[in-house]
Amino acid sequence: MPDLKIKKISYAELREKPIEVKDDRYDIAAYFTESVRQTFLACPCIQDDSECAVILLMDGDIVIGRDICFMTRLKIGDEIVPVHTGCSQMVCEEYRKIGAGVLLFTANSNIEDKVNFGASYTPIRVKMLKKQKRVIFDIPQYTKIVNTRPVFESLFGLKGVMLKVATRGGNFLLALIDIPNKIKTNKLLKKYSIKKETIVPEWAGKMATNDGHKYMEYHDTQWLQWNLDYNINGHPEDIQSFYSVWDKKGNPNGFFMTKERFEEEAGKYRKIVRGSIVEWATADNEKLSEADLNLLAISTFSPKVSNITSVAVDKQTQKAFKKMYFRYNYDFKMSFKDKTGEYSDGADISNWRIRFGCSNSIIY
Repeated sequence: MPDLKIKKISYAELREKPIEVKDDRYDIAAYFTESVRQTFLACPCIQDDSECAVILLMDGDIVIGRDICFMTRLKIGDEIVPVHTGCSQMVCEEYRKIGAGVLLFTANSNIEDKVNFGASYTPIRVKMLKKQKRVIFDIPQYTKIVNTRPVFESLFGLKGVMLKVATRGGNFLLALIDIPNKIKTNKLLKKYSIKKETIVPEWAGKMATNDGHKYMEYHDTQWLQWNLDYNINGHPEDIQSFYSVWDKKGNPNGFFMTKERFEEEAGKYRKIVRGSIVEWATADNEKLSEADLNLLAISTFSPKVSNITSVAVDKQTQKAFKKMYFRYNYDFKMSFKDKTGEYSDGADISNWRIRFGCSNSIIY
């Protein structure tokens, strides 16, 4: 008979020492590497170190499930609203059959936030959130192939000289169809200059948090810097980059932020590096649009990247993405629930500032 119980670890305890367990036979607690620990301890949204940082689901001394808890903030009008959210939730498969996951997912149900918010969910998690009456936003996600090597290597099994020849041919075709994008990029670079930053400028946070939308995750300068400096996996090829965009008079006109992630296995593909355009903002969308910023971002990725992903809810941006040879693949999921009755218009996605980089999406 299972002896199920919840073990909560506070931020204070996590700062004091790494997580220690007696029996991690399913390698669930092993997920909490030093990189994971330092990343979440550095989160600028932490309000109280006594709050829960990690939830472990136990069967006696055996770790059978986990959840990482962390704080984020929403900006709703002029109000900054703190929100508890989570990531990396999982339950050992054999225990899901007895409903152990419900115990884990409801462990923090007594938290009295004014709203619920989160993103990047699995289909199973989406079903559970709908039962909790959360609004699920389906955000179109687009991907552009920029290197054909993984296609020929993983799907066609090519190796050696044949792989090199096929990749060169494939990439040459990509370059041909991308000529209109190169021409437009060059036109933009005659008007603007791009600078890679290690310290996020203060103006960037102000630009990101004041774009006219009523609802947004609060991506101020501290939040952007945290996401630039940390990531969960700590792999050498896992990097984040931040670029500021300036006009020829030396005025900041916008920024964009990217990430690259190495994946040992990604469906049919093996050992690939995926790129994502996770954040951007502009001082004037009529002069420098979000489509322009995404286009400028494409050329900044390393040669190892095989494909680039971004999101778009604006119809004009979606049309521009198609011209850039981004193709829709599926929907990125974000959730919201108004628990007070004060924010009923938060159920309308048009009131939201939407970016791929929300919740833990950048650091993951």
